[in-house]
Amino acid sequence: MSNPPTPRRCRRILEAHHLDCQGLSPDAIAEQLRCARSTVYAYFRDFQLHRAHILRTVAADRLADQVHILTTPDTDPDQHRQTVAATRELRLLLQSLPAIHEEEDRRREQELAAATAAAEARTRALEFETRLGPDGHERYMHESRAGQCVLGCLQCITEFRQRQAEEQAKRRMTRTQPDQSSP
Repeated sequence: MSNPPTPRRCRRILEAHHLDCQGLSPDAIAEQLRCARSTVYAYFRDFQLHRAHILRTVAADRLADQVHILTTPDTDPDQHRQTVAATRELRLLLQSLPAIHEEEDRRREQELAAATAAAEARTRALEFETRLGPDGHERYMHESRAGQCVLGCLQCITEFRQRQAEEQAKRRMTRTQPDQSSP
């Protein structure tokens, strides 16, 4: 795993992620951030790898900015409004920090559970194949009642996915066709 990004890169990564969430293409994001498209893809990768670190770093930077604004004396009305806004944002940031940690902990637990389940399934499959031999699992699936049920379920799932894909294709076709009822 690579090293966590610097605070400046964290801000850029979060900005790229924010633009991606708004629906911009990687090309549009690269143009807006004035960087290469490959850099945008690197930002996306780094966001997935270092999500918690990036959120904590950017939140800490925002906290430092807000504290600075709050501690400098406000001499004009615009600066006073900025101080009030900074106070509110500081409160929201402080409230959201535990939520960031909880969300990341939950996401890590889910990833760990999925990885553990996959490892257990691989272990069981290897044990099963070792007991029955290389062709034994296919013979078992066809001969046993449980195997037939599994094959039936897999067939139902495949048919359901095919129907879903057909329905989505039909919906796309109806959306792309112009409305012929209006003159």
